[in-house]
Amino acid sequence: MNAPHTDSYTKLEPSSKHGIGVFAFRRIPSGINIFNSGESPMVEVDESMVAELPLLTRKMYKAFCPPKGDKLICPPSFNALTIEWYLNHSKTPNVICDKDYNFISAKEIGIGEELLVDYTTYGEVNFHVK
Repeated sequence: MNAPHTDSYTKLEPSSKHGIGVFAFRRIPSGINIFNSGESPMVEVDESMVAELPLLTRKMYKAFCPPKGDKLICPPSFNALTIEWYLNHSKTPNVICDKDYNFISAKEIGIGEELLVDYTTYGEVNFHVK
């Protein structure tokens, strides 16, 4: 059995970019799937269904579910949010998102560096971009 840190590179910390961010606690090599955790597949939820929900619940969808057409791409449960759901946005990212929503290091990421991704590469029309 591997120790819990074996495939882990990141931790959550306060971010100057936006609230909470994902930071490297050890060097991350270029080109790896950073969060290769065997996470549950995502689910698609109709935006029209979300519009009928209470305000605080709608805010959860807005914060964590990128839009794709009239659907939102969501975790199977908000209780299942893993660390990659806390990546912050940048137009000059050090992480890329592939078509399967895997987050790949675009370059070597140093200890203490915040991991950033361009939200517009996997969500439509300014998803969560400030």
